[in-house]
Amino acid sequence: MKNLFCILAIITSMMFTACEKEDVINHDTKKKENILIFKSIEEFDNTLAKVNAMTKSERLEWEKQQGFKSFGTICDEFYETIEPEKFKSIEELRNFVTANSNKIQLYNNPNGDVYCVTNEFKNPERYLLNNEKMYIIGIKVFKKLDDGLVVTNISNIDRLNSVEYCDELDTNIFLESLQESNTIQKAPNANVTEDDAYDDRVIKGPGWGDDDTYRLHVWISTELGGYGTTKHLSMVCIKNFYRALGIWFFKPDVFVSYSINSTISDSYGNSHPFSHSNPSLRITSSNNWPTLVQNFYCNPVSSPYFTSYTVTATNTITDSDGTCHCSISMNY
Repeated sequence: MKNLFCILAIITSMMFTACEKEDVINHDTKKKENILIFKSIEEFDNTLAKVNAMTKSERLEWEKQQGFKSFGTICDEFYETIEPEKFKSIEELRNFVTANSNKIQLYNNPNGDVYCVTNEFKNPERYLLNNEKMYIIGIKVFKKLDDGLVVTNISNIDRLNSVEYCDELDTNIFLESLQESNTIQKAPNANVTEDDAYDDRVIKGPGWGDDDTYRLHVWISTELGGYGTTKHLSMVCIKNFYRALGIWFFKPDVFVSYSINSTISDSYGNSHPFSHSNPSLRITSSNNWPTLVQNFYCNPVSSPYFTSYTVTATNTITDSDGTCHCSISMNY
């Protein structure tokens, strides 16, 4: 599914507060031609959890220590140079996105809304991917494609560089193509498309075009984990946007509060409760947004589904035009 933007993440334990300096990653993670190398799935999981718990400045310092610049950082830095008010038309903006499609993209909601976002904007692995969206675990190399995750022996790394879609795979070379799913199962054998909810608010004032219209958006999903594991995961992604030229752009300088309570089960009857809240999180840049992932282990052939969830989120946006609040409540 090439228009798919669900999260394929592998995290063993979630950490939602900033890491202390002495806890900021065991430097067994190495660099090889700007690709991160991990000894094991467990080391990858641990690093991913810690990187996602870092502030932006902590993460950039960590990347500097690794001698590494992630795909996520490359895309973020480019996105933050975009000035929507400089585009004279939607066509000009679309041409700009097409010319820079290796870093940004237009994401379409089922209801027809269009978002200008960074590539892999909901993927917590984006800060461990290199510029070719690859990393190494043990003797396997992984590559994130638009329509899945590919795994092969490290000896095939040069050939993997040229692969863009799963249908290009030579099955004699590539061990497995992990197709992503954006499906939430809310009950056994009941498939429901990825849940999302949003709330819009307008500040009346002298804003440029429609840039005084704001949106808080929350996505929630659950899916199977990665290659060679018994991992399953659930994800909540919270982001703010403002509208310009009829297209939604990331909105920085926002205060967000949220609360999440959920229980995931699988087809073998295992139950995995999860809860987290933050009373006031300041979003200071377009890439400093909460993406909250719960990882759990169960039978590798089982399917995860939500037994219940409650997600609430509220923001406060203050611009020269005034202050507005958006609020979301999702329940199952």
